[in-house]
Amino acid sequence: MQVSVESTSGLERRLTVELPEEGVEQEVGTRLDNLMRTARIPGFRPGKAPLKVVARRFGAAVRDEVVGDLLRTSFADALASEELRPAGEPRIDTVESAPGTGVRYTAVFEVFPEIRLADLESVEVRRPTAEVRETDVDKMIETLRERRRDWREVTRGAGKGDRITFDIDGTVDGSPIDAVSGENRVIEVGAGHALPDLDSGLAGMEPGSARDIEVGYPDDHPSPQLAGKTATMHVEAHKVEEGVMPEVDADFIRGFGVESGELDDFRRDVRSNLERELETAVAAMTRNRLLEALLERHPVDVPESLVAGELGRAGLAGAASEAAGDPAIEAAEASARQRLRQGLMLAQLVSDQELSPDPSAVRAEVERMAATYEDPAQVISWFYSDPSRLRPVETRLVEQQAIEATLARVKVVDEPSEFDELMNPGQTSDASS
Repeated sequence: MQVSVESTSGLERRLTVELPEEGVEQEVGTRLDNLMRTARIPGFRPGKAPLKVVARRFGAAVRDEVVGDLLRTSFADALASEELRPAGEPRIDTVESAPGTGVRYTAVFEVFPEIRLADLESVEVRRPTAEVRETDVDKMIETLRERRRDWREVTRGAGKGDRITFDIDGTVDGSPIDAVSGENRVIEVGAGHALPDLDSGLAGMEPGSARDIEVGYPDDHPSPQLAGKTATMHVEAHKVEEGVMPEVDADFIRGFGVESGELDDFRRDVRSNLERELETAVAAMTRNRLLEALLERHPVDVPESLVAGELGRAGLAGAASEAAGDPAIEAAEASARQRLRQGLMLAQLVSDQELSPDPSAVRAEVERMAATYEDPAQVISWFYSDPSRLRPVETRLVEQQAIEATLARVKVVDEPSEFDELMNPGQTSDASS
């Protein structure tokens, strides 16, 4: 087998493989010989037709089959001999396999980028630091109260924080907007769940009232019918409700799993959960900052086949080429490239340190995850009944090891921060669950 490799552009490679006719003929002969023993050909008893007759009848098909198999096996052998790591499926450009000439083909594909990390000691990473204060606990308890609100119907106009139920019909340029129109829609006024013009237009509406609201859509709205347009929304209000906050009493506290019903125990539980969320957020932010610092020193090209795969999984297959200039598509593509760059860098850190999963650490992590379920033993059994279910856990732990080991080699500078800055107010999960 003769192999040659050409770098065409960026990460793309053109692999040319030539296989001698001798090997092709030998394999074709072997298969025809086997086929001769079972072939059914008119005029001959089963398995009694001469080899020449079998070859004349089945030779072309057998040769095609042999060539197809040789393409697969020789491609894998060629990759190994040239130490190439394809990042996606190859595109076979040409196949020459006429009888007597052997087999020659070219395969075009992208390879994973080579990343050679150096001088890590000079890399600086800012690690955010913060603590959970009593005011943060107070704020979280208020958030939990808001999530447990009871809704009481009122006859006044809707104000901020009230819930309004309404019918809506929208038109733009005289045409109806099917995606907007509907009955018994419910929105909390001022919560940011509607376009600003609609949100402000709903304020003040009383049950039984109706009004037309002019709503402007942003230029980057995903719907071409609405992007940059001003629509008219006819709204008919049916019901206005105000939220009634529950008292932080024993029943409320027990509703979050604190069986004692005591406020001090509840606050400790809330604090513990907020500290755990903070630790997770700090680790994630530090990880991202480390990867970005490494990528700044070691730029990584991303194979286009991987980008296409990411967009495809997001339901945007082919979108990048078909919707050039679309802000939403461009943002999705940029985000995909960033995730892939970080993933490739992280994979390199794992590879450089030759890390592998520690079974005891994996077991401990599975047990930690299972402890949140009603029957932990059943969850543990589920994980270990199929090795593939453990792989995400193993991967996550190995990546954490790689990050921690790399942080030990770079310069880490603590950056004092506030809890709210790190947790993105209003986006934390329930602190007690």
